[in-house]
Formats: sequence, C-alpha cells, structure tokens
Amino acid sequence: MASSFQLSIVVAARNDNYGGDFNQRLSRSILWNASLLEEWQITTEYVVVNWNPDKNKPTLQSAISWPLNRKYVQFRIIEVSEALHKKQVERNSLKPANVLEFIAKNVGIRRAMGHAILCTNADVQLSVDVIRYIAEKPLQDQVLYRAIRLDIDQNSKREPKRCITRWFLQGSTIRTPRYWPYVVQHVYAHQLAALKRFYYKNAPDWHYVPSISRAEKVLFDYPFNASGDFALMTKSSWAKMGGYREACIISTHVDSLHLVDCLRRDIRIELLTGTYVYHQEHTRRYSFDSPSNEMHFMYKLLCKTITSYILEEAKDNILAEQDGWGMSDEKLESVYV
Repeated sequence: MASSFQLSIVVAARNDNYGGDFNQRLSRSILWNASLLEEWQITTEYVVVNWNPDKNKPTLQSAISWPLNRKYVQFRIIEVSEALHKKQVERNSLKPANVLEFIAKNVGIRRAMGHAILCTNADVQLSVDVIRYIAEKPLQDQVLYRAIRLDIDQNSKREPKRCITRWFLQGSTIRTPRYWPYVVQHVYAHQLAALKRFYYKNAPDWHYVPSISRAEKVLFDYPFNASGDFALMTKSSWAKMGGYREACIISTHVDSLHLVDCLRRDIRIELLTGTYVYHQEHTRRYSFDSPSNEMHFMYKLLCKTITSYILEEAKDNILAEQDGWGMSDEKLESVYV
C-alpha cells in the first residue's frame, strides 16, 4: 500500500443502520468506488468517520462488506466516541442528533493525508467520468470542484446509469421516470432546468410568478444543489477554508454555506461538465416537502449570507474563529481495514 495518497475520500457514518439499510448502501458504495479506483490505479485513502457509535450494535468494521485484494485503496476508520459527541453538541449549541455530519467530515478532512480530498456521502457512487477526471487532470489550488448528483433506485441491481429517478441540476431538481431511456432523461432534465433558470432569473418583478429574492436568484448561478454530495479540493484549499462551518444547529444547507464561504475566500467554483455521482435513494430525517423550523432558519441564514457576501461583497473573518475545526485538539484512534 502507498505511503502517500493522490486522493482522500471522506465520509461520515454510524453503526446504527440508519433508515434500515445504511449498511447495505455504504457497502454498495464502498465496493463500487473501490473497484473504479483500483481500475484507474488512483492511490486512495478512504476515510470513514464513525461518529458516536452505538455500543449495542455490531461495529462498523464488522457490519460492512470491505473489498479484498486491494493494491491502491486503503480504508481507515476514525472513531469519535459518545462522550466527544456530547461535548461537541454542548460546545456548538447544536440540536441533538446521533451524527453531527459536517463536524464528522471536518474530523476526516483534518486528518486526511491525500493531496486532494473529496468530501462526499456514505451512499454515493462515483461515475467513471469523475474517476477519469481525477486520474488524468491535475487539480488546482483555490478551486472547489463540483459534480452533479443523480438519485438512483438503490434496490435495483442494474448499472446506476439505468436507475436514475432525479437530477439535481443547477437551481432545479428534476424527477424523471426510471423507465425512460438515459438519453431522453438527460435531454428532458437539462432542458427543463435551463428553462427554469432563464424564467426565474429574467421574469420581471411585476409578472405573476412566485416571488423570488435576489439571494435566491444567485442559487441559479452556481451549483448549490446537493453540493454536499461532491466537494473536491486540494488539501491546502481545505485547510485555508477551515473545513465546513461547525456551529450550525442542523446540517441542512451547511454544504451550500460552504460554497458561499469558498466564493468569499476567492476560491473558484468549477462544475465538472458531464460528470455525475449517483446517490442511493432512502428515507430522510428531514424532508424538504415539510421543512422544520430549523430548516427554515438555515435557509434564511443561507440567503442572508448570500446577500451579505456575494451581492454586497462584504468581508469578515468568521471562519478564522474555527481554529480548532475538526476536533484538532482531540487524539482520535484510527483502525485500518
């Protein structure tokens, strides 16, 4: 196994089998991604942050199917105990939850050893196009690389490209019937999203359309949609950013706030054209169809941040207050699989 890594992949997890099928989704993702990384010979450190593990459940190490006969991919599990979890909840005045997703990801980012670090979710499968880009293109500092998320029916055993149910495009989420041919889905989703972007950004204020603020119009200018499913930067760029924001009451929209913070720090946002990642559909703790008060609060915070730091170009050093981001003051043990 390599002593240095071209890439670190960071995901947050817990051994509670969230949604009743988390272990299956994580196993499927790990097996798929590791197979592609091995095929393209990308030396990779796959960091799984096991946050607040349930002592009454099988360990994450025993519950997941790990790929064998690996030459280029090393798996590393970093455990954050229940006591440290409670300490973070109290320190940041967070709403209690079993997993503090973005603090967990910061733990992985802070300790990752790869030249580039990809933060994604535990049930995301990368596409060949994404892997090819990482293998063949030198990644630049001061750039946040994004890829479009596609939801897939994770119960299907077919190739992910044949199981698409939703497209998370710039400014719009488009649902498509799974039985449509891929080419038809692609054209339909992208054309409809383009029409929506044009309509909402150009409709005059007096026109009979749902009201949309200046900040919300900015959401159509950058790849905010599902930005937590693929955030790729060099290690030095992550260090400059200080990871994700940690003092947010819930995790919803923290990924979008990170994109705004990147723009504030003059980090360029680059959407990898034609590349996708596949997210396995599952039941969610928070639903955007019936948002909670906390979700409303986080959305208002996002719009306020966009207004202040993009439209009005104000500056501050809010991220400088996160010197201890990623629990840098804690000694955490790693287990290699």
